[in-house]
Amino acid sequence: MKGLSLCALNRPEEEIACYDRAIQLQPDHVKAHFMKGLSLGALGQYEEEIACYDRAIRLQPDHVKAHFMKGLSLCAHNRPEEAIACFDRVIALNPLDSAAHLRRGCALEAFGRFQEAEIAYQEAYELGDVKAAEKIEAIREKLRASGALTAATNADAISALQPRLGLVKKLFGKPGPKPSSKG
Repeated sequence: MKGLSLCALNRPEEEIACYDRAIQLQPDHVKAHFMKGLSLGALGQYEEEIACYDRAIRLQPDHVKAHFMKGLSLCAHNRPEEAIACFDRVIALNPLDSAAHLRRGCALEAFGRFQEAEIAYQEAYELGDVKAAEKIEAIREKLRASGALTAATNADAISALQPRLGLVKKLFGKPGPKPSSKG
């Protein structure tokens, strides 16, 4: 597809024209809708970008990348509740997607749901995303500062996390080191 080669040259307007031609010839061309969304996002045309991801998802409901990119775009435009739903769908399709867990945590945090965000960050960390360790420490600091992190709430959060961590441990063996738990 010519649009893909133009993408390497960072020429989003020309990419979009190529994707439009591909869609005109084959309206159910999932990749053309998805790639057009990426190009529109590069141009800052976010509503159109999201609409392209929606079309790709309508054509292929299990298109993990379309759900993920839609979630990123929604996060960037202060629509965290919708973004959380996108990341939940990615996780339902691929529970081992550490980036989806991490981004879900970011969306939850933006929405002020700090305890849930901590769990999402912990899941990302258990799946091997080392960037999540910093997020865990930062969210725990917010929870401590608000008085919401106590030994009891931390134990509840860990209990809620155990079924999902069990899947990770079963698939990958013993998880890596845990971030330090202060407080």
